[in-house]
Amino acid sequence: MEIKKRKFILIGFIIILTAAAFFCIWKIKTGAVAVDMAIVERGSIKEYIEENAVVGLNEEVEVYAPLGGKVMSAMFEIGDEVKRGDILVKLDEQEYVSQIKGLELQKQAIAVKLEKAGKTLSEAELRKLDAQEKSAEIALDEAKRLADNNEKLYDAGAISKDTFESTLAALAVAEANHEMARSSIEIAQEGMSAQERELLNIQAREIQTQIDLLQARSSELIIKAPMEGIILEKDVKVGSVLQPGKRIFQIGNITDLFLESDILADEIKGVNVGSEVIIENKDMGIYGLEGAVGEIHPKAFGKVSELGIEQKRVRIRIDFKDSISSLKPGYEMDIKVVTAVAENTLLIDEKAIFEYHGKDYVFLNNSGLAEMRRIEKGLKSEDKVEVLEGLREGDEVILSPDEKIKDGMRIMSKGDVPNLSQIYGNLY
Repeated sequence: MEIKKRKFILIGFIIILTAAAFFCIWKIKTGAVAVDMAIVERGSIKEYIEENAVVGLNEEVEVYAPLGGKVMSAMFEIGDEVKRGDILVKLDEQEYVSQIKGLELQKQAIAVKLEKAGKTLSEAELRKLDAQEKSAEIALDEAKRLADNNEKLYDAGAISKDTFESTLAALAVAEANHEMARSSIEIAQEGMSAQERELLNIQAREIQTQIDLLQARSSELIIKAPMEGIILEKDVKVGSVLQPGKRIFQIGNITDLFLESDILADEIKGVNVGSEVIIENKDMGIYGLEGAVGEIHPKAFGKVSELGIEQKRVRIRIDFKDSISSLKPGYEMDIKVVTAVAENTLLIDEKAIFEYHGKDYVFLNNSGLAEMRRIEKGLKSEDKVEVLEGLREGDEVILSPDEKIKDGMRIMSKGDVPNLSQIYGNLY
């Protein structure tokens, strides 16, 4: 058994040596160097700039609080869809209701004065007016005390401006009530002239103007969505106190998206409005999404690269030709901005080209001999290069030629080199 095994090993070793010897003899006999080759073909090519871009919204609005106040309700959350006119936030209306009620009471008091003017009042009615005047005086003193106290709190930042202003408004109402109570006694005692009647009527009209203004402003306590869209950002909570002008929501129309990218100023010359853009995101499985340059900003700006290098760039806006629901504002995309296109042109693999004395060359397969041929390149895209001069369709060029390849050397395609099975076939 051991002798048989050794016999098989010896036979295999002899076969390998024989095959190697045959290959060496074959190579010496042919005298050709085996190389990889490729055919010059016709096709189309697109040259482009590769950059990153960020998804943005064509239509988005910031919603601000027109008035200050306590938030009683906030109806929507981030990601919720809203319609134009939907209620976003309700602010506390109690302060406005109180002020309007106080002004209405002032109007009623003036009306009573005018009604009773010229009438002789009884002793009981005079005592009643006197009691009202004293009550108004007490209310005025309390309003003054509260106003002084709130002014100190406001200066210390302990209360909001709206709360302090409401205190001042309440003080004004108390002062007016006290003045009316006092004047009511004077009118009852002395009667009312025509001029005094007119002044009361003017005062009533002024009070109504204040009421109308407060009612109009109180309608702004209900903040509504100015457009249809989706809540992108929210900065308001129930129970918080808003200051006038604070941003509370951002709403955007995510069906109307665009891309924004910053192109190197040295490369922008090949970019035009309408230039084709190919959009991709491998992580999201998005390939070949089409877009076009919609706007090129007229001014370049400085931007520091990830390597800390200051670069001049120009911002462009890209409009989508196709819509895709998975895209959201802020997503980053890979883009290729097409700067040139050539159709029905000669193309070769870039690995066939090498530089010699500052010129571009290839090795052409000329009937089995390597011929060094100068070419003129055109557009370049990924691994393909356009050839403007020096080659014809159907020519065969050597790929990745090294320093061993010389002009006039015999060559053959590696596909024509016999493999071991062919060698073994020749042996038998």
